[in-house]
Amino acid sequence: TCQDKKGYDSNHNCVDCPIGQGINPGDFRCIECPENQCIDRVSLKCKPFSEGQKRELNTNFCTCETGLGFNEISKKCEVCNEGFGIDPISNLCGKCKPGEGIIDNETLLCGPCPFRKGINETSGFCVECDEYEGINQVSKICGKCPNQEGINETTKLCQKCNNLNGEGINNQTRICGKCENGQGIDSESGVCAICPEGSGINSINHFCECVG
Repeated sequence: TCQDKKGYDSNHNCVDCPIGQGINPGDFRCIECPENQCIDRVSLKCKPFSEGQKRELNTNFCTCETGLGFNEISKKCEVCNEGFGIDPISNLCGKCKPGEGIIDNETLLCGPCPFRKGINETSGFCVECDEYEGINQVSKICGKCPNQEGINETTKLCQKCNNLNGEGINNQTRICGKCENGQGIDSESGVCAICPEGSGINSINHFCECVG
């Protein structure tokens, strides 16, 4: 028999079956699975539907009804546990990969969050971050931005503000933007502030610095 999830073609060569075909468990030929069967994602063999399963469009892979994930132990499609999403490739429930969230309430699929949305650390869902929170560039989780980083108003990502452009962190909103007239940028926090007595604003990087 063929190894590594391969099946026989019409010339009895071991091949990767074409998209939409599965391996016949009886004679290991690549076939279109019967109508009441789908292609097992692990073995790539044709198998009868499990409870709550259907065929995925185009690939004919076994896939659960929308919003359900496959439980390998019970061999049924089930509602995932809280905080778990559905892996779009394996169709199994689980924690989403680092940097990915549960995209929406309907499909519960894991994936990169849409533009301007970050991951809620508790629920695992992609959400609009709370006021004063930004999206961490690496983890994509919503939260308070690290020291010296403000919120990019367009993308909602935490980032260093463009101080050469006169931008610092607004002390109230935590959003990057041009500092008000008479304000410089605190070099330790990156926040727009009136410079302490005896210091002035550097004309290039806009940081507050000692004069004299």
